[in-house]
Amino acid sequence: MKKLQAVDLFRILKYLEQRVDSGELTVKTKFSYAILTNLAVLESLIEIIKKVSDPSEDFKKYDIERVELAKKYSEKGGDGQPIVENNSYKLVGDGLTKFNEEFEKFKELNKDTLDKRVKQLKEVEELLQEDVEVTLQKVKLDILPEEGLTPAMLKIMNVILEKE
Repeated sequence: MKKLQAVDLFRILKYLEQRVDSGELTVKTKFSYAILTNLAVLESLIEIIKKVSDPSEDFKKYDIERVELAKKYSEKGGDGQPIVENNSYKLVGDGLTKFNEEFEKFKELNKDTLDKRVKQLKEVEELLQEDVEVTLQKVKLDILPEEGLTPAMLKIMNVILEKE
């Protein structure tokens, strides 16, 4: 049984998924089995964290309305559609001023929903910092791939390596 912070579980899961999905390493069957077993353990824990961090229906509604407000005041292209830059609607000049004025009123109307979301995200952040006990499949050094492992990879995988 190993104690890890939940945030480390995310990091390990992401790393293991990338290695499995990319096929960048030539691996032995026992190594693949250990990685896939650990993925299954970590994925179930991650799902729980994802569920508690899901926004409420009220917040989802707020966010849809916020996006519509940004669209309304955004600069439009030649086709009449809002211009998007860096994943945001382009707000300039009067559009930006009007958006900011209306958005402040909108936030005040939705203060309770926003406060609840901020509280929820703070609780999730605290949850991610807590220690979680997990049983991970250990990987013996002799079943590691002979090529392709960098020191950075080994550092991340250290939690599942069985020291002899």
